[in-house]
Amino acid sequence: MRPLLVLCSQLFTAVAIAAVPIDLYVVCNSDGSNPVMTGTDFSSKLPTVNAYYAQVGMSFYLRTQNTIASNEWRVVEYGNDEVDELLEFVPATGGVKMIAVERVEGSPQAFADEKGIVFTPSCSADVIAHELGHVCGLDDIYIQKTFTNDANVEVTVTVNGVASSNRMPLDWGRYEDGTSQAALIEKLLMYGDVSGTECDLTAGDVYGVGISTVTNPVTGKVSYPYELKMVPVGFWLHGNRSPQSQ
Repeated sequence: MRPLLVLCSQLFTAVAIAAVPIDLYVVCNSDGSNPVMTGTDFSSKLPTVNAYYAQVGMSFYLRTQNTIASNEWRVVEYGNDEVDELLEFVPATGGVKMIAVERVEGSPQAFADEKGIVFTPSCSADVIAHELGHVCGLDDIYIQKTFTNDANVEVTVTVNGVASSNRMPLDWGRYEDGTSQAALIEKLLMYGDVSGTECDLTAGDVYGVGISTVTNPVTGKVSYPYELKMVPVGFWLHGNRSPQSQ
């Protein structure tokens, strides 16, 4: 287990641990055979997940395990209507609903929205913890992103320089002086790429590359550019300790 940095010593002092239920839905064949994973497989990932969320006084537990008998939903395509249909097929749970499928095409192997989390059995505990961060209200943060803007020009946005108090005002002092902002971002649980060291939850927001929502005042077209900004990854500012899937 990687060592955890302490998140602002008084952040959740004297606050009871928030235990959040997870309702697991496992896709199997239409005849009920060959589930893509077992509840034991999933439960084995929770100790690592909970070690990370202990930083903010939270834990997750498997409340129920259910099956979805469907050959069609064993493999889903990211962005396809069938994903919305799958998430809407499972009712709101009063906790976090997680749906295990065999494979996701056209995306990383896990994604989350307000309706729940879709993931594959190959996902590590780190990936599951990251997706739970989204369910709790936190965004992805990146070191570098390339995208095509409204003018059809390819733009690359990169964070440079060293960490400073104005780049993480609520968490300044957690990291060594002289740490680069990029190296710091790689340590965050909400880092959107894979570093192998991401496990930290911060109290406040952190300067980096994040996605924004922009509406063209003339055409009304909505775009989602990446830009350098204070990214909403701070649990104290944005975290929901009682997440519920719709």
